[in-house]
Amino acid sequence: MLFKSGVGIEIRNNQVNLVYLKASFKGITLAAESGLSLDPDKPEKERLNEAAAFINEFTRTHRISATPIYMGIPGELAVLRRIELPWAVRENLRGTLAYEMEKYVPFSAEDVCFDFQILSEDKAAEKLTVMLMAVRKEDIAPFLVISDLVEKGVSGIEIAPSAVANFYAYQAGNASGSSVILYSRDNGFDVLCVQGGALVHSRSINKTGGKEERGSAVAAHLEKVKEVFGDPKRPMRLILLGDASADETRAQIPGALGFDVTTLDIRGVGLSAERYLMAFGLAVKGIQDPPIQVNLMPPGLRKKPDRTSYGVMVVLCALLILSAAVWAGSHLYNQRRILNALDAELARLRTEAAAVDQMQAESEKIKKRIDYLASLRPGNVWVMDVLRELSQVLPMTAWVDDLKLSGNELTLYGTAESASELIPMLEEVPIFTDVRFLSTIRKGRDGKEIFRIGLKVSGQP
Repeated sequence: MLFKSGVGIEIRNNQVNLVYLKASFKGITLAAESGLSLDPDKPEKERLNEAAAFINEFTRTHRISATPIYMGIPGELAVLRRIELPWAVRENLRGTLAYEMEKYVPFSAEDVCFDFQILSEDKAAEKLTVMLMAVRKEDIAPFLVISDLVEKGVSGIEIAPSAVANFYAYQAGNASGSSVILYSRDNGFDVLCVQGGALVHSRSINKTGGKEERGSAVAAHLEKVKEVFGDPKRPMRLILLGDASADETRAQIPGALGFDVTTLDIRGVGLSAERYLMAFGLAVKGIQDPPIQVNLMPPGLRKKPDRTSYGVMVVLCALLILSAAVWAGSHLYNQRRILNALDAELARLRTEAAAVDQMQAESEKIKKRIDYLASLRPGNVWVMDVLRELSQVLPMTAWVDDLKLSGNELTLYGTAESASELIPMLEEVPIFTDVRFLSTIRKGRDGKEIFRIGLKVSGQP
């Protein structure tokens, strides 16, 4: 609803009333109102041109461009019918109403412009209650001429009673139960019944005869409305609206009818006169969705919604979102870059820590092996003493691949550059005696000599 606007136009035989509404953070406010009196004795074409010129001047003065414009026509031109239909026709309700139009109004579908509103849906009983609103094409034709002359185009046409009901809904909010609205105008009355926010009944009564005769006609119709839509257990609300003063209108309604009569203060919405009330109810449609949604204007003639402002707003929102996304992206990128650097450093430290852990594990294994070897004493000699002596005496060119110690008997199997040099070296070790080759020296594939030496180990070095 924010920053939307709407224009309402009430057109009658002798006057044109305009209201321009805007929505802001403070809610709906009255931006402008204006009226024009028409001479009913002038030719229709001249009056239509005057009305169109007045509307165009109003839109130019107030720089109205993309604002939806809704036009209201007299309620006596329309026929309203409350209809119950099978649930099955819901998917093609318009087509069904067009096909059966002559059952509900004394005209064919080709001769009328019509619209409808679903009042209630009873899935259990498989029934729909629909309000059908129809107006003859020849009656709506003059208003279509005006809409064609309006430079900014017209978004829709509806009757005065539905606009008045929407004004009441805007003023009263979600009023529960049924309410009757008596809307007085310069040439008659409109009697409306609103139930659950929906218009369920409308009747226009022209001012003919004297006050007593008009009062009797209004009272009789109000009595019928009360019988059909009222609650016998409590008084029915009667809302007085329109050009006539509340006292004059009350005077035409017998008190015995038992209505709870109230009036609405139009000053609450900023209107300067009652004559702009209906135009206000029309203009509200451009800002919010009122309870009564009908449009008698042929779809092909309706002004297409101008999406420019929405497009600009969408682009601005997109740019705002994009800039926020870029800022968030750069922030996340920097955070991610820092996290990646930290992850890389952690990975490096984990690698180093893993290497240290591996070295420590290997060290533990070696220590365990050393401890194990140190604990071995097959005979009267410690294995560690034997290994220490061998590591000190054997040259770097000799390799021991297998070592067996059984009691005091030690057997060495390995390779060397010169195996014959090993015997004198081993004999020099005090704890080694009886050093000898156990097998013939032979050459390996790598050219080194393969040896097998046996010796005895004494208990003391």
